[in-house]
Amino acid sequence: MLRARTRLLCAGLFMVLSIAAAAQSQSVPETPKVTEFYVRYQASPSGTPLPEALLGIQRATALSVTVSVPLAYARTLRDGAEVMRSDRALTRAQAWALAAELVHSEGVALAQPIDPEINARPPARPTSSVTRP
Repeated sequence: MLRARTRLLCAGLFMVLSIAAAAQSQSVPETPKVTEFYVRYQASPSGTPLPEALLGIQRATALSVTVSVPLAYARTLRDGAEVMRSDRALTRAQAWALAAELVHSEGVALAQPIDPEINARPPARPTSSVTRP
């Protein structure tokens, strides 16, 4: 009788643990957070008559029509690339799919989503485990 109870208790515990493990393994749906894209263009002819901001707005409008997603010009970076902003937040998978579409647009050399959760800057000082008196 005691063995039967022990077996039943072990079986019940095993079922509870397996259900808890299955619930934990189910991934939580990703929250859309990506709104900006790094877009670098192929070498453009120098001496364009438009100011940088106007050229960026013109390019954002052209890209919006090409990929059917509203994009807005945010800023031009030092390396000549531009940051484009989507009208809605996207998941990482959606953002990379849109970046792949942007690369196929005319004149675009590189397009990558800018993930707000990734800190690409190295730490200011390396952390040290040595304590000094």
